[in-house]
Amino acid sequence: VYGATNCVGVVKRGRWLPALQSPEGRQRAVLAGLSTMVLMSAVFGNILFAQSPISLRFFNPHTASYWASRYRPGERSRLFFAEVRPLVPAGASVSATEFAATSFAAREDDYVFPDEVGQVEYLVVDTRDRWLAGRLREKKMTLGRALSDPAYEKIYDNAGFLVYRKGFPAESGGS
Repeated sequence: VYGATNCVGVVKRGRWLPALQSPEGRQRAVLAGLSTMVLMSAVFGNILFAQSPISLRFFNPHTASYWASRYRPGERSRLFFAEVRPLVPAGASVSATEFAATSFAAREDDYVFPDEVGQVEYLVVDTRDRWLAGRLREKKMTLGRALSDPAYEKIYDNAGFLVYRKGFPAESGGS
């Protein structure tokens, strides 16, 4: 407030006019004006359009940026953490799609599907994962081919989540 009052006094007294008469003064004024414009655009753009807590849209339930629709876990997340994740024992090696892989990231043997298929004990695949098609295309394979290894048995299939466990000789003995 005191600075704004001082600026008004400077403008009224015309002390800034001599500074604009030199080329360096004009250059500084243009640079200050552009810098102010960029800063104000960033601040107002963030307030009006960003997906952050300083945005007005962040708290409006009628926008796509509403915090609850973006950050509150949905039904699929609850299903994953309640049913899918507990199927993979703590020390087991796993190859999982991007969304699921973050849940297993602290493990020593955690891979992003389809890496290490045939080597790991568990495969966790979210067929609705937005990155799955790109990863399969990268590896020049289809989902069916990636999951066709006869060493794996399907132990879970619900809501687009697939969990496969590698069969162990002790388990395949008919018990």
